[in-house]
Amino acid sequence: MTQSPTTLLTGVVVAAILGATVWNAVSDPLAERQHDLAKRLENTPQETEVAVEPWSYAQYAWAIQRKPKVWDGLIPPPPPPPVEKPKPKRPDLAKMLEGVVPLKGQIGDKLKMNLPGGRRPSWMTTGEVYNGCTFKMFDKDFAVFTFYWKEEKTLLVHKIPRQ
Repeated sequence: MTQSPTTLLTGVVVAAILGATVWNAVSDPLAERQHDLAKRLENTPQETEVAVEPWSYAQYAWAIQRKPKVWDGLIPPPPPPPVEKPKPKRPDLAKMLEGVVPLKGQIGDKLKMNLPGGRRPSWMTTGEVYNGCTFKMFDKDFAVFTFYWKEEKTLLVHKIPRQ
């Protein structure tokens, strides 16, 4: 029986792979390295001394302490204590609207009012601003002014009775 060259070549390759596998299982490569390392360690001297001069700590400390710029970058100064802002005082709407007198006269959303400094009453529409206060609304008994307090982010309300 004649065999083709590829079959023969395949057999040789398979036999080589099997041989390498068996060789790797039988021979331990780590054992060889361990044995080589043990031989090298036997040849090295066990005691090795290096001459070291004793350090003069006092001299180094003195040299460092006389250079204050060395410490500037390493230790920053402590932060200043926090400054507490005083609490904002609540605006006095009665004082802001002092002299404003809502009257009984009205036409639609306009209300007749006496304002300080005016000789005659004037008409004020809802939404108008007087001295920072907004005229918000009115009913038969009161006129309502609002003020937005920015510091506390609240809306303050003040009612003035109509006369």
